[in-house]
Amino acid sequence: AEEERRKQLLAQQERELQTQLALAQRMVAEEERRRAEAEQARLAEEEEKRKQALAQRELTRQTQLTEARRMAEEQRRKEALTQRELTRQTQLAEARRMAEEQRRQEALAKQEQTRQAQLAEAQRMAAEQARLKEETALKAEQARLAAEEQQRRQAAEARRLAALEEERERVARLKEEAALNARKARLAAEEQQRQEAAEARRLAALEEERRRVAAEKERKELEAKVAQPQIVPNGGNKQAATLPEKSPSPGNVSAFTPPPPTPPVVAPPSNEPSGFFGFFENMFNKAPDSRPATTDQPIGSQPEAVLEARLHPQDLPGAVQSALSGKDAVPMILIPAGEFRMGSTEDQISGFLKDFKGVQFSAFQAEIPQRQVSLNAYYIDQYEVSYRRYREFLESTSRDAPAFWENERFHQPDHPVLGVTWYDATAYCTWSGKRLPTEAEWEQAARGPQGYVFPWGNTWDSQRTNTASYWAGKPFLSIAKWAEWMQTALDRGKAGPLEVGTFSNGVSPFGVHDMAGNVSEWVFDWYSPYESQPTLIHNPSGPESGTMKVHRGGSWSVSSIFARSTYRARENPEKKSPYIGMRCAKSYQ
Repeated sequence: AEEERRKQLLAQQERELQTQLALAQRMVAEEERRRAEAEQARLAEEEEKRKQALAQRELTRQTQLTEARRMAEEQRRKEALTQRELTRQTQLAEARRMAEEQRRQEALAKQEQTRQAQLAEAQRMAAEQARLKEETALKAEQARLAAEEQQRRQAAEARRLAALEEERERVARLKEEAALNARKARLAAEEQQRQEAAEARRLAALEEERRRVAAEKERKELEAKVAQPQIVPNGGNKQAATLPEKSPSPGNVSAFTPPPPTPPVVAPPSNEPSGFFGFFENMFNKAPDSRPATTDQPIGSQPEAVLEARLHPQDLPGAVQSALSGKDAVPMILIPAGEFRMGSTEDQISGFLKDFKGVQFSAFQAEIPQRQVSLNAYYIDQYEVSYRRYREFLESTSRDAPAFWENERFHQPDHPVLGVTWYDATAYCTWSGKRLPTEAEWEQAARGPQGYVFPWGNTWDSQRTNTASYWAGKPFLSIAKWAEWMQTALDRGKAGPLEVGTFSNGVSPFGVHDMAGNVSEWVFDWYSPYESQPTLIHNPSGPESGTMKVHRGGSWSVSSIFARSTYRARENPEKKSPYIGMRCAKSYQ
């Protein structure tokens, strides 16, 4: 029984152990299952994170790809626009080239016709001269008697011209007094218009008579000079003087067609308008400049020795001296130190505008107020810089040629260079050992000690300078009339620059040429209104910085109101204009 109980106890213990073992195994299995589930959950979470990261990278890649496609599309669009613009520019350039070629062919045809006509005329004149020589042998006595009669007639004509000149001066004085009284007596606009119209007609008649008398007088002087010997410097031989070349006429200038300038209405223009008034003398108390017109040849047609002989100080007015200075060897004029009144008054500008319609007072606001300026002595080029001189500069440097350089009809050796920027002008003057003149230096050299409105005096004369009225042969009394004529002139190639020094009767009191018309000239100064500057200033050179540079003197396209020595024009310093050139200056040491 004991053994049986022991066996039962052992069996019970065995069962308990088996139960505990089974329980332990279940617990181990449960633990392993939980661990496996945790591991699977961890792996699933990591897989989810990996998938999310892959999805994020894919989204980023898709976004970048979309942006790249958009940028590529934008680039292709820009390239297409650029290509279309390039094609348009190419077509436009080709059209311009074809138009230029057509104009060139027309000009060549016209030149050939002119040459044939001149040749025929020369042959006719040669035959006529041969016939005259044969008749001269038979009529020598008659020629002698005719010469004596001609001398008597010339003496009578000289007396008549002197009387006419005295009458003209008397009429001019009476005219000034009448104009002054008329201005005071004007009470209504209708009366003012009637008087202005009558005065314009009278002045036109007087101007025509003055020109006729001046032409006759000049012809007599030239005939007298033919018989006088001319001394050539440097030991040359004496020979009979020849008649100087006439100033070019509107029919024989080398034509070109730059874009027409825009006439000013409110502010000073960039491309200047043009025209002239035939009756400015009403507004000034000084008599017109009485200096006789010289008959020197244009600088481009003179031998160097003759040119140097003309530059002796005793041949120039007052204490003015001359010099050859700089690499370009352009003649320079010494302007003595002194003071002068710079700018215009409001009354003067109002007087100008009264005779020229369509321009507002604000277009000339930059000229006022007048102020007293003191300058040290300095040199200034006697002539504008020509294409011949500028070519020497280009050959010595690597600088690009100016605009219009390849235009053969426009690019003449002794014409003033134009189409240059302010920086081009500065570089040229620096290369030649000089500098650009300041605005004050330019105005003093143009006006002289007398403070003239124009370089030659206070009265406008279209035959003393190259402006629109020189080509038109008539005054312009309004901006509209000028613009209408100028557009037609440009279309026909009728107007343009001339050789520097062409108008020897239009020099300033210091002997400087082309200070009005031909081309406007860059000066050193940045543009600044006079109002912001002191009324008394010594050696002014403008503000230290700015956006626009000043150019002075008007061009071949302007009217008289814009060719005055006080008129201030402004332009972008990088602009290459067919109306702007330059001259240089140098400080006096």
